[in-house]
Amino acid sequence: MNSQFTLPNFPDSTFEMKYSTWFGVQSLYKDDQLVERSTEKGKPFLIPSKTGEILKAYPKAGFPNIIQALEINNIQHNIVEKLKWYDFAIALLPLCLVFIFNGTGIIIGIALAAFLTNLDIIRNSNTKKNKYLKVIGVTVAVAAFYFLAVQLLEWNK
Repeated sequence: MNSQFTLPNFPDSTFEMKYSTWFGVQSLYKDDQLVERSTEKGKPFLIPSKTGEILKAYPKAGFPNIIQALEINNIQHNIVEKLKWYDFAIALLPLCLVFIFNGTGIIIGIALAAFLTNLDIIRNSNTKKNKYLKVIGVTVAVAAFYFLAVQLLEWNK
């Protein structure tokens, strides 16, 4: 998932946070240049300013995003817009399958993976129509996959 944003400390620069929902890998780019990351506690990004000063930007996680904000000099700067309640609700559609298919461990794992995929779709799709169609498509595909898998397992018995 990629998020582009600006920071008040750097009005002439464009930032992009790239992170993987699945692996938790986070990278910060300033004007298309990878920003170095410290190994100290909190693993801040070390953002160089035009004056040569290095500002430490600490990533702050929040549900449902891996990274929701960067903290610079004890001030939090949101890098992604918070989801509206209805976007979050539609992303949760695959979790309804847990109740429909009696919540086995496999369906819970599949539903969680589909939920995370839906969050990525909602954040990255360009139009509302596209994102909602894709989210519904993922949910239908997961339901169909699980239904077929159950039928195949029953048939092999």
